[in-house]
Amino acid sequence: MRNEDSISIPNHQEVRAIVSESFQYFGQRYLENAFTERGPAFCGVTQLPFSVSDEEILARHQKGVRALCFNTKRGGSEDLSKLDHFARRVHEQAGW
Repeated sequence: MRNEDSISIPNHQEVRAIVSESFQYFGQRYLENAFTERGPAFCGVTQLPFSVSDEEILARHQKGVRALCFNTKRGGSEDLSKLDHFARRVHEQAGW
């Protein structure tokens, strides 16, 4: 897991992100543990497989995940030909 990054948003709140690294592949337990330790001021950025169910996408959203990332180097997290469809599907289901 990368050190959390923070950004400022227009109403001057600070948002911190816990970003999944490629060596964690599609594992999610570390992210859940980080949310428990860090609290609701953090959101997550994770990798998911193309085959993930809509229910699991929504479960990730409930836990605090707000973005999806793809590793296109070092073996890649998913086949590039699937990424556009997958990104649109996740956005439709969870808004990220």
